[in-house]
Amino acid sequence: MKKIIICMIVALNILIIFSCSYDTTGPHTNNQPIMPLKVGNSWTYNCHYLTEDFVKKAVVTGSTFLENEQKPTHVCVVTWYTFTNDEWVEEEVQYYKNEFWGLYRYYEDKRELVAKYPIELNETWTIPGETEDLGNGMVGIISWPRTYECLHKNKEIVTPAGTFNCIKYVETSSFYMYPVYSYYSPGIGLIKSSCGYIYRELIDYYIKEE
Repeated sequence: MKKIIICMIVALNILIIFSCSYDTTGPHTNNQPIMPLKVGNSWTYNCHYLTEDFVKKAVVTGSTFLENEQKPTHVCVVTWYTFTNDEWVEEEVQYYKNEFWGLYRYYEDKRELVAKYPIELNETWTIPGETEDLGNGMVGIISWPRTYECLHKNKEIVTPAGTFNCIKYVETSSFYMYPVYSYYSPGIGLIKSSCGYIYRELIDYYIKEE
């Protein structure tokens, strides 16, 4: 009985690790997600924020379960690091999952579609805003509605990490001063993003073979 239990635990761990690579229920081209989330994959970016330049790295460090919509959901853990004083310093942890409609970012209480894939030219989707009841007939705004659109399906982007054919998305909101542009290369992930005087550009990456 003990051997059976051990084998079941090992099998479950293997399933959890494998499921972070891609969700096979989705209509991904050649079983390839827009952002491969296998543990160990990493992306390094040159970043610019107003007048400051720095380097950031995102690494798929594992997986976990989040209580989402009153049920546990298995998601991939992406840890962000900033290169400071000659060392990588952990900055934040984010949660992602490739699903039927594309790449979702998960939070403790919600999820958002950040890159629809596959997608058609000029196709759009909207993330509704959030409000809270403050009492006495007053409503507070937590977040504004945001709309995403596919502007290009095969945009060539040249970076220090190489040249990539990308899907170009734009995110807009009445709250934003500038639109947010993002470029994803299927099977590689986020290549570049920009919003006014803020931008991020891929300089190195590591993707494990499936």
